[in-house]
Amino acid sequence: MLKSIQVSKADLIAVVEANRTNHREEHQKAHAAWRSQQQSALSEAHAHLVNNGTLPDRGAILLPEPKSYEAEYSKALRMLHMSVADTIELSAQEYEELVEDNWHWQSAFKAVSATYARK
Repeated sequence: MLKSIQVSKADLIAVVEANRTNHREEHQKAHAAWRSQQQSALSEAHAHLVNNGTLPDRGAILLPEPKSYEAEYSKALRMLHMSVADTIELSAQEYEELVEDNWHWQSAFKAVSATYARK
């Protein structure tokens, strides 16, 4: 496997911008679903408190909030725009993140987002 690769800066910027847009849309969708479910959970907790005098299990109230990693993409884009080079050398890890959109946080992000997509 290659340890690094030279890529066109313009092509890389286009790919990272597209990946950032996809991430933003996925996060917004998951966050809207989270917000709706959080409001429902809080309403149910309030009803439980009124009817039973106690709050339900905290896990039923505190749902994990989807986190946006858009800043990661934006930082990479700022660095690319600041670069004076027309070609950029990417390590295998950088290629995996920037081009393949497979970041170290991706699994956790997808898992939390999928939680709300199913409901």
